[in-house]
Amino acid sequence: MPERVAAAQFTAEPGTIDANLDRALAAVAEAADRGARLVVLPECCLSGYDLEWFRAGAPGGGDVLESDGFRDMLSLSRQRGIAVVANDLERDRGALYSTSVVIDRGDELARHRKTHLTHAEEAVGLAAGDELARPVEIAGLGLSVAPVICFEHGFPEIALRLALDGAGLFAMSSAIRRGHEYLRDLRIRARAQDNGCYAVAANAVGHDYCGASFVADPRGDVIARASADDAEVIVADVDPYLVDEARHAEPVLRRRRPDLYLPGLDPQ
Repeated sequence: MPERVAAAQFTAEPGTIDANLDRALAAVAEAADRGARLVVLPECCLSGYDLEWFRAGAPGGGDVLESDGFRDMLSLSRQRGIAVVANDLERDRGALYSTSVVIDRGDELARHRKTHLTHAEEAVGLAAGDELARPVEIAGLGLSVAPVICFEHGFPEIALRLALDGAGLFAMSSAIRRGHEYLRDLRIRARAQDNGCYAVAANAVGHDYCGASFVADPRGDVIARASADDAEVIVADVDPYLVDEARHAEPVLRRRRPDLYLPGLDPQ
């Protein structure tokens, strides 16, 4: 049976966590009002994504994922019976990570630290996680959900591993700037089609972020899309049957021969 999911985009001003929290909570509430069982939020949805602020160690930001604001997110998830994939800064032993948290009805189900960073992120001192995400079950959704963070969408191996581990939906949080829309769309749609998965891609908007959050189905077709400029919540219905149908029609996951192309693969 189809279930509804949502992607939310809004402007998160760097370092203004209280104001950003209001925007994030409003987006979660709107998604719940529109019948969504799951909503995905952009990267650094409470702290705001700002490289120079990260370079300075995100002063005043603390560990956003241990803040009162994040606990408010947990509380709203519980009150409204909605699952949320929220990404923000996690501080661990002096290092800052971009971390996605999967929560449902107030309970934290999983955390995933961004494993692949851009050169710019490395230059300002963000740290990379060293473990891939694991798909998690969202009660009533019928699809296992795997968090994917921004630049990770450029690595087909990540999506493949998640699909082989049982993922039926990629929950993608990003902060992608204008000028990169083409690559973002191409790669995310390809990850969905390659693996017969849904992709719910939530992107930042405002300033020079390109917005245009979207949901792609297991064929790679875009079934819902937000504008490039405005804060917005989009919804789409997802159906586990279509995942099974796509994987039957295009049996890439079953017909792989990794012995041919993985041994000796040049990591460069």
